[in-house]
Amino acid sequence: MNFLAISDIHGAIGALRKVLEESFAEWDISLILFAGDLHTDPFILYKLLRKYKVKFVGIYGNHDRKDIFILNRFNQTRILHLGEIKRVLGLKIIGIPGVRGSGRA
Repeated sequence: MNFLAISDIHGAIGALRKVLEESFAEWDISLILFAGDLHTDPFILYKLLRKYKVKFVGIYGNHDRKDIFILNRFNQTRILHLGEIKRVLGLKIIGIPGVRGSGRA
């Protein structure tokens, strides 16, 4: 199983799109682990991920609004809360963000 770990996008959606395209072209990725700081509307990320039909698990970062990140619009997408544990593809993933999500956009 291959997984892709990403973090600290900070609104650079063009760069994220390129990383996703190149990664999925080269490897058969089953899971994306997101370590926070998207720093933009999460629905942009969700739309990008729908193209790949891959499981996604992440935590929110200190630049992410947790109130919009917890919206689980697609069955493949899951944002973990502090201390939450989720099993995905045989992996045990624990949500431990370094800083609790802020109220900032």
